[in-house]
Amino acid sequence: MNLARRFQRELTTGRITLPVSVLLSLLLWSRSLDSADAYINLMVFALIGYLSIEINTVFSLIRNRTTLHACMFWLISGICVFLHPFRLVHLIPLAFMLAFFQLFGSYEREECKSNAFNTFFCLSACSLLSPHFIYFCIPFLIGMIAFRSISFQTFLTGLLGIVLPYWFLFGYAFLTDNMSLFFSPFHSMITMAPISYGTISLSQWIAIGFISVCGLVSSAHYMTVSHQDKTKVRILLSFLIFIEVCIAVAFLLQPQHLIPLFITQTFITSIMTSHLLVLTRTRFSFIMLISILVFLMCWAIYSLIME
Repeated sequence: MNLARRFQRELTTGRITLPVSVLLSLLLWSRSLDSADAYINLMVFALIGYLSIEINTVFSLIRNRTTLHACMFWLISGICVFLHPFRLVHLIPLAFMLAFFQLFGSYEREECKSNAFNTFFCLSACSLLSPHFIYFCIPFLIGMIAFRSISFQTFLTGLLGIVLPYWFLFGYAFLTDNMSLFFSPFHSMITMAPISYGTISLSQWIAIGFISVCGLVSSAHYMTVSHQDKTKVRILLSFLIFIEVCIAVAFLLQPQHLIPLFITQTFITSIMTSHLLVLTRTRFSFIMLISILVFLMCWAIYSLIME
């Protein structure tokens, strides 16, 4: 058992994990790097992974020093070939990361108008790419209430952050005499496409299943050990779990938004799973670690052969 714990500690907090994961991820991405768009997409995923490290470092979501969450995110992004072609919606998870960073920074701050503005500006900018994402402003507003950073001023500032991207859009549409461009997002916000899962491929279902199981197990485990964290960390991680539930609901209702929802959920699940594997030294956590490693290896082989 001591050998198992030593192996788990070295893998989850050791210095060798990050460079090995980056190398494996680049090898998995190399089969898709055949255009400038592919390199741009790779940089987007690299930036999301880096921001996940920064969020953990600044807000101490995981008490021990680790980069396991970023390693897990990068490996999954390399395995999932359906994420490799560049799409503008890949910028949505990046905007979510910036929104998380700004919202977490507002925790129990009396003067956090800039954080409120930046948070909702990022979410509103997301909705220009996919209008339905404007509804995520509601759970983020609930997050501000939970963080005790909401006030009349921050509410108005957040509202200004929501309006500003559409003000820019209105100016552009007015100057180009194309007002339909301005009204199109509002029409999309109130229009729900028929629920259909027929376009989701087998590899995408495998990815959804893996992330969902890891997220469910790690979140349920955290609920039982959350008392070990400080109050601030407990509230921040509980908010991430809340957003994870919102993402699951959004996918069930509008599966056409799979790609940005999956990327954002992968970031959250990586944080929660790493919290379990890094801070827990039990037979269960060791079995889960080995199971994840074996599954990722088999998944990578399947992806290389079949896709």
